[in-house]
Amino acid sequence: SLKPHMNTYHIVLNSFSKAGNPRKSLEILEEMIRMSALGLLDQKLTTTDFNAVLQAWVRSGSPESTKQIELGFNQMKQFASEDRFDCRPDVYTYGIVIAAIKRSGAPGASEKALQLLRELQQLSEQNPRAISVQPTLATYKNVISAQIHSQNSLDVEKIIWVLLNELRNMHDIFWPQNTYSIERDLGWIKRELFSSSLGSKRELIEAFDKLER
Repeated sequence: SLKPHMNTYHIVLNSFSKAGNPRKSLEILEEMIRMSALGLLDQKLTTTDFNAVLQAWVRSGSPESTKQIELGFNQMKQFASEDRFDCRPDVYTYGIVIAAIKRSGAPGASEKALQLLRELQQLSEQNPRAISVQPTLATYKNVISAQIHSQNSLDVEKIIWVLLNELRNMHDIFWPQNTYSIERDLGWIKRELFSSSLGSKRELIEAFDKLER
């Protein structure tokens, strides 16, 4: 008998994801997992399949989206460690999780966002040629935003200066890329800083200004 074609599942999964329907997206993913366990799929599940469900939670705006995104993220890591699927979280996965944690504004969000960035950096160091796990300016943007909105402001400015220096060192990696998205993300960071109550916000804004030159 013919095995179900993955492309069919991808079309349906992506449709539900783009519509912001996480429950239907998750149903399709779980069916794919069951079919794979029975040896009835013609391809392995990948990171992209799991990311589609995470993105559906983002688009849904559901109050439980952060919790569900973190659960999905941990499931990806578990499946990958068991070598069940080719679903090791990539920079896009980490970006979704960091952004969700930042938006939640929950206690400890800034620390968790920073911890995830460090985890991603470690993966990048272990696989220096793998662009898929290399932090981007967008990754930093959400981590910096989480720091700005942190309820624990003792070390926030120090951490932002550290992150800024890391961006300086990665200048040659980011800047050959899409100039528009770089200017957009830096502009977003500067607006966040301007609206903040950080004591060194003017100096930080000037420093981020210099990154664009």
